[in-house]
Amino acid sequence: MEVQPQTIKTLRELEREYILETLKRLDNNKAKTASQLGITLRTLYNKLHDYGWFKENGYVHPWSARQ
Repeated sequence: MEVQPQTIKTLRELEREYILETLKRLDNNKAKTASQLGITLRTLYNKLHDYGWFKENGYVHPWSARQ
């Protein structure tokens, strides 16, 4: 019987999953999510932008909307 090696997720993948799950559990409340995670709201917004979360959910990243 051959054992398949487990797929190991990267720290970035684990972080992404944890942030998105926390955001979901807090009803997409970004201020509460940032506070719960111990990061600034700006850091959360930047990470969500990197993940493509704003486009996927029909939001505009607040800082990218500036002229």
